[in-house]
Amino acid sequence: VTYYKKAFDNGEPFEAVILDTSLRGDLSVEETMERLRQTHPRVKVVASTSTSGDPIMEKLKKLGFRAVLSKPYRSAQLGEVLKKVLNETG
Repeated sequence: VTYYKKAFDNGEPFEAVILDTSLRGDLSVEETMERLRQTHPRVKVVASTSTSGDPIMEKLKKLGFRAVLSKPYRSAQLGEVLKKVLNETG
């Protein structure tokens, strides 16, 4: 969140953020998304998760993730998802 805000404040915002939902730190996934949205309401965030299944995927979409990548994934899959997300409007 700190790097995203710093880049945004310097006029060089990231075009997308990839968030590993399995990492544990000071903030929950929900808090992280809220902080990112405080910086830019239309931030494009992709979830990288080791957990799969419809309920998890649905929860992440409701939190505002533009896409979800289930680990393990290949670089080609990452590229496809980023291309799709970056081409979305809004």
